[in-house]
Amino acid sequence: MLVLIISTIVLINITPVQNYLVKKAAGVLSAKLKTRVEVAHVRLDFLNHFLIQGVYIEDQHKDTLLYAGELQIRISDWFIFRDKPIIHYLGVKNTFVHMYRKSTSDVWNSDFIADAFGSGNNKDTSASKPFELGLEKVELDQVRFHMDDAWGGEDMDYDIGSAIINSRTLDFKKEFIDVKSIDFGKVAVLIREFKGGKPQKHKTAVDSTEDFDPTPFNPDHWRVKVGEVNLKDCSFALENGNSALVPGIFNQEHIDIRDIQIKVESVNIVGDTIHGKVNLLKARER
Repeated sequence: MLVLIISTIVLINITPVQNYLVKKAAGVLSAKLKTRVEVAHVRLDFLNHFLIQGVYIEDQHKDTLLYAGELQIRISDWFIFRDKPIIHYLGVKNTFVHMYRKSTSDVWNSDFIADAFGSGNNKDTSASKPFELGLEKVELDQVRFHMDDAWGGEDMDYDIGSAIINSRTLDFKKEFIDVKSIDFGKVAVLIREFKGGKPQKHKTAVDSTEDFDPTPFNPDHWRVKVGEVNLKDCSFALENGNSALVPGIFNQEHIDIRDIQIKVESVNIVGDTIHGKVNLLKARER
């Protein structure tokens, strides 16, 4: 038995064997989802370092749902035997996620995944232990997340050139996050508001406030500490309406803010209150 276990461990750490197993798993997943799923390359180093490259998932319209050029994870040694595994490094590079709804349907192009793995009517009412996980560093490089909603009438595109998050503590049980630093570079946010395909209810002066969202900020009362936050060369754009642009005049329906630079330190979030010291706030509007 011991020889079998050792042989299995040795085989699992051989890259060609890992790629063979992953490609087989991708084939099984592709059959279950009834769409194209591919993984170009994978490497696992003795249960503490994972490298996955070229992950591709199509939606059921044969459009790209996910492409991940590279996903890398370095985790605590033999994490499967620990009560609280620690992710020392999580890196995502050259990745694109595209979720959308057409104007004629309220179904997202990603819903088929949840349907394929749905649990049906099975409900687990037993109390569960809070998930424990440590996280030290997250690095994003050329990551794009687009959520285009022609049904609801809102497109949201988030393009991240670079992002580095250095964390000290991530405690789900105590609902506490302690981050040393957050650095963003060349982040572009674009929001488009327009008339969607969703039928609109008739509104009167009495019920005109029904769009107001009364959900409180931070309803679970997480405590968050951030040593410093830095944004450099970022941008934000909002398109809402068809009003004409007039040179030299600010238009709240066509906001285009560029060259955003922000430096904030000693950020604390407690309940619905945010404290911090702003050292730099600089931007240029259209």
